[in-house]
Amino acid sequence: MKYCEKCNTKIKPNSKFCTHCGTPITIKESNQKVESYEKPKKPSSMIKKIVISGIVIVVAFFLAKTYIPEFEDFVDSLSSQKELTQLVGKWQDPTGQFLQDAQNTIVFRKMGDALVGEDDNKEIYIKLLHYSKNTYGGSVIINRTAQSYEVSYYKKEDKLVFFSTRTKTSWYIRRAK
Repeated sequence: MKYCEKCNTKIKPNSKFCTHCGTPITIKESNQKVESYEKPKKPSSMIKKIVISGIVIVVAFFLAKTYIPEFEDFVDSLSSQKELTQLVGKWQDPTGQFLQDAQNTIVFRKMGDALVGEDDNKEIYIKLLHYSKNTYGGSVIINRTAQSYEVSYYKKEDKLVFFSTRTKTSWYIRRAK
C-alpha cells in the first residue's frame, strides 16, 4: 500500500497525484528510477502575439499624433520635401508670354524648405513655398520688380500655373523636355 509523502493519505496503486493534497507521486522502482509527472506547457500562440503587437503599434501611432504636435509637422514636412523635389529641374514658357522667349528656361533647385528658380540671364528669380498638396506661394522678381503669386502644380500636364490675385493675371511654365 502507498501513502502520500506530504499528507500521509492512502493512495491508489496507479495514481500520479494525491487525491487529498494534489502532490505529485514519485514511483520508486527496484532499479532506483524516479518518475514524476509535469503539467504539459501550453504552446505559445504566435497569432496572439502578432495581433497584440499590431494593436500596440496602432495605439502608439495615434498617441504620438495626438500628443506630439511636431509629429504632424514632421509628416507634412516629409510630403512637402517630396513635392518640392519633383519640381527640381528646367522649366520653359512654351508661349513666350512670360519669359519673352520660348527657348529661355528657368532652373529650379531645392533650397531648404523652398524651391528657387532663375532664368539663364538671371533676370527672373522665383521662390516657391509649399502650402498644401500641389499648391505653393510664389514670389517672382522680374527685373527687380517683385510680385506674389498663388502657384498650382498640375502633375498630369507637368505644368506650374502662376496666378496673381492682385492683377488677376495668370501664366504657366512647363517642364523642359
